Amino acid sequence: MAAACADYCRAEALIYLTDVPGVLDGEAVLPSISPAEFEALTRQEKIAGGMVLKLEACMRALHRGVALVHIVGGAIEGSLLASLNGSALGTRVRRPAETVTEVCA
Repeated sequence: MAAACADYCRAEALIYLTDVPGVLDGEAVLPSISPAEFEALTRQEKIAGGMVLKLEACMRALHRGVALVHIVGGAIEGSLLASLNGSALGTRVRRPAETVTEVCA
């Protein structure tokens, strides 16, 4: 629903505040994830459940023109503002052609 709203409103950013600090690979928060990495981690069953649905929605939002998609922990004080200011908190979801350098720039 959030991705559809972001698309409808032509939002520049979509930020998910979740109950986890970002997309996890074991205990580690992934700083960024591409569609190919998402597919691989899903096949390996490292990403499952609600996070799969969130990431699918994130990919759709990027495909429809949302410039920034970020998944961050909502329990982290100031995480929303930090995300909007380019913080390295959480996981940035990037388009297939983007590199980590381009996302962090």
